[in-house]
Amino acid sequence: QVNFDSGFEGSPMCCHNIENVNSVTESLKGVAKCPYSPQANVTALMTSNGQYYAGSPMDFCGADPTISCSLSGMTIRTKQFGSKWLNEPQFVGSFETSTFVYFLFRESAVKYINCGKIIYSHIARVCKNDRGGHLMLKDNWTTFLKAHLNCSIPGEFPFYFDEIQGMSYVESENMVYATFTTPSNFITF
Repeated sequence: QVNFDSGFEGSPMCCHNIENVNSVTESLKGVAKCPYSPQANVTALMTSNGQYYAGSPMDFCGADPTISCSLSGMTIRTKQFGSKWLNEPQFVGSFETSTFVYFLFRESAVKYINCGKIIYSHIARVCKNDRGGHLMLKDNWTTFLKAHLNCSIPGEFPFYFDEIQGMSYVESENMVYATFTTPSNFITF
């Protein structure tokens, strides 16, 4: 049995241990694997073939969020400070299928940046065999895709639940179940 544990204290470290918590077999830096802050909304996944994927801030102040994968000493990630890739994401979960790893999160909408802060939910995916690009996309995903999630009550004036809060993937059904809410300032009583 292998456990993957992480610590905080401003310098994240990750440890693999086998059999029990007292027997650490490997320690490595936790940057891009776990957040600096325990308040960060992150997701992490160890795939069936042993690859480690994370949706987490990469820096101390949380200004560089990323979806990343650590492969043989290198890290493949979303483009740094690319607001069209990720814009202040709050990760809620991740899961794998045979060829892809998926991430669910809510984030500030870039297309409505001049209309006040609007939060939308998204699902993103990367191919498990993506090794990053060359030149401009060096060490960045080449297969990163992101789509808007729509949870609403239909009608002439649809009622939207734009903020994903949690998710669960049921592999036997190949189905994702998620909970959504309206923004906290959306409905007044």
